[in-house]
Amino acid sequence: NLPAQAGPATNTGSSSYAAIDTAAGYAYVTRTTVLNRYALGAGTNAITSAGSLTLSAGNSIGSVVVDDSDPDPAKHNAYVFCHVSGSPSRVAKVALSTFTELGYTNLNPGETNLGSCLVDASKGYVYFATMAAGSTNAEIVKIKMTPGTNLPLRIAAVNVGATGEGIGLGSLDSVNGYAYYGTYGSTNLPSRIYKVKLGDGDAAPTIVGHLDLQQGRAQLSLSVVDPANGFL
Repeated sequence: NLPAQAGPATNTGSSSYAAIDTAAGYAYVTRTTVLNRYALGAGTNAITSAGSLTLSAGNSIGSVVVDDSDPDPAKHNAYVFCHVSGSPSRVAKVALSTFTELGYTNLNPGETNLGSCLVDASKGYVYFATMAAGSTNAEIVKIKMTPGTNLPLRIAAVNVGATGEGIGLGSLDSVNGYAYYGTYGSTNLPSRIYKVKLGDGDAAPTIVGHLDLQQGRAQLSLSVVDPANGFL
């Protein structure tokens, strides 16, 4: 059977980033400096607005992930990538049970531009793709998620090199410990797929290598991974 719409749609405005906390029954969408919360609704009930939180950590916010590794939804947290004009980006932590901002962690100088993120909740890490200031060299920054009110920890970063284009949304293979990132590319600059070894525990991520696609195959903005069968 084909999927069917359940209940009327809810207008969230324009946004590129969202996360879901299935156990708690909420979805989260970022927009400008606001983290919007939506109740998923039971069964075919419509999604409804359930409040919004203006974050103080940055001038604008981007990608968001949820740490739902604890079986108790009251202990779930969100981590939000925040841009600060003229300064390194920040990673804000939000307690979802109270929907409050707990604080933020600064990234390193040069890690200034917003990008995509991948979360490995079972192992406790988030991977943010950012761009080095003044260049098109992307970095993958490893962040450690923390319990309670403890702030997130920046562990390490790896520079993927002179891509010539931005990094799109990646895919995470948590079973085998790798992430895959595609570049946007252009007509004259085919896209490239990078393989990144995530590193066990607090070990830094490292570049394994890359695959250059054929001419004209560009703008890799999304991807999915099938770890069991070994395909991206």
